[in-house]
Amino acid sequence: MGGFMKSQEIKVSIIMPVYNCGTRMVRAIDSVLNQSYKNIQLILIDDGSRDNSPSICDQYARTDYRVEVVHQKNGGASSARNTGLEKVKGDYVAFVDADDEVSELYIEVLLYVATITNTKISTCEAFYCTDNDWKKQIVNGVTPRIINVEDYNFMKEWSHATVWGALFHRSVLMNLKFDTSIFVGEDSLFFANALVKCDAVSYVSNNLYYYFLYDSSLSHGTYDKKRLTEFVAWEKIHDIVAAKSNILDVSSRARKVHHALERYKESLRQDKIDSGILKDLRKIIRENRKFYIGCNPTQKEKVETLIIAKMPFMYEIAYRIYKCIHY
Repeated sequence: MGGFMKSQEIKVSIIMPVYNCGTRMVRAIDSVLNQSYKNIQLILIDDGSRDNSPSICDQYARTDYRVEVVHQKNGGASSARNTGLEKVKGDYVAFVDADDEVSELYIEVLLYVATITNTKISTCEAFYCTDNDWKKQIVNGVTPRIINVEDYNFMKEWSHATVWGALFHRSVLMNLKFDTSIFVGEDSLFFANALVKCDAVSYVSNNLYYYFLYDSSLSHGTYDKKRLTEFVAWEKIHDIVAAKSNILDVSSRARKVHHALERYKESLRQDKIDSGILKDLRKIIRENRKFYIGCNPTQKEKVETLIIAKMPFMYEIAYRIYKCIHY
């Protein structure tokens, strides 16, 4: 296990917001502390938890000197991550959510890739799973890819738009904060702000981050107005990256449509459909569809986009029929 880094002199800080995670967080914390790369600082931000999460955090701090705990009033994930950024001691920074898990090679591989490619952001793939559908991902080798930021395309399979699954050099995070007014997509906005500070970033296709899907989570639960802030985030992302290159300009608009299409279908699957949300999503799709179609989606996605933009009621009737058959 390991062997990518010849020395462990570089310190890496890992920020983990915690809110009412209970024993679920034990898996996440253990996966961080069991990293093959040992020179880490784990910052646990207890964001006003009302269960036994605070005591679990404190227990880890008593038994492992690398763990630091901050208890604060509930302010949300962005507020917790901002607190974590103030406590960073490492040269590199990573983020792990308390209900996820990471490969034992997560930090070592991302740090190795960042150092050999001389890039200040390195990213990896995530394995999406549930408690009942999980398996360890094997790392047989690492083949880094370097992407010039001007060529960064948010519609490519290698693109990244989250803070988990990424390692940041501390220098690109200077003066950056998470936007506490955005409830979904705040990490995409943070990533974009860091991205434009770089000339190039690196990527490996290895599944080093285990992202667990829970229907009750904010990003995967019932679609409501709070989740529409995701599109405020992508509008801000476009404003940030558009001046950098045409590829970033077009692909950020296309990615917004991609998300809108997914949220549109999620909304139609709900028992109680919010017509106002559907209207907002249709507007996003209609106004940006040419950018999405220009990024060569599948024929099915192209047809869906055009029907939702021009004949939404026909699409909704067809989708309800589909829902009755498949759900």
